[in-house]
Amino acid sequence: MMPQYIQSVNENKTIAGKIYYSESDRAWNVIRFKKELLDEFTDLCDRKSKFFYEMLLFYRYEQIERFIQKLKKEGKAPPMLFRFGRFK
Repeated sequence: MMPQYIQSVNENKTIAGKIYYSESDRAWNVIRFKKELLDEFTDLCDRKSKFFYEMLLFYRYEQIERFIQKLKKEGKAPPMLFRFGRFK
């Protein structure tokens, strides 16, 4: 089955949320989507559908730029940037 990416048609937006520690898994692996994100990607509210995620890790800005240019040429959805932060 070929994956199909969903995308928003709105301008860029920053949505910040928290990462939670899962005691049972003993890992920082719980990310809860905020309502703002679900409002952008309403398909995610369909509980009968199956969804997936891809996490892309780039080590240099040049790699990201080449990847985005390739996506643009292929007419694919733009990627969502995700980064970690720490509260002080």
